[in-house]
Amino acid sequence: TTVKIVSRYQMENQSSHTLQYAQWYQVNNQAAMADSSARTEDPEPIIEAAPNSILPFTWPRNDLDQLLAVCISDICDCDWSGGFCIHDPQSSVVSMRGRHGRKIFLQCTVVLQKCSYHVVFTDFNDLPFPYRIENHSR
Repeated sequence: TTVKIVSRYQMENQSSHTLQYAQWYQVNNQAAMADSSARTEDPEPIIEAAPNSILPFTWPRNDLDQLLAVCISDICDCDWSGGFCIHDPQSSVVSMRGRHGRKIFLQCTVVLQKCSYHVVFTDFNDLPFPYRIENHSR
């Protein structure tokens, strides 16, 4: 009998930037800690991925919302994205803000292969701009 153990999530950075990954609560927790002078606990590590790298990922806290946040660490003053789900196969655009409110986008594609979710981040340069269309007609 052979038992093969693989990670549930594999983060694939196919973008041209160095990315940071964190569970959404970590980003909110860091912002709250930065505002307060007292630190009660050490923050969990934030994963940094070089361009064209693949890293395993597990949720630091299973008891909290399993939402991923991403940040581009090699762009000065890039804010974290909002939290988003990575447990369903999908393709979406992740939005962040840079210096002076400049919008920065990454394409995020989640693919389920056997028992692992491959979360693939690519540059958004060559894709059409995302639009939000709301129909309020009755």
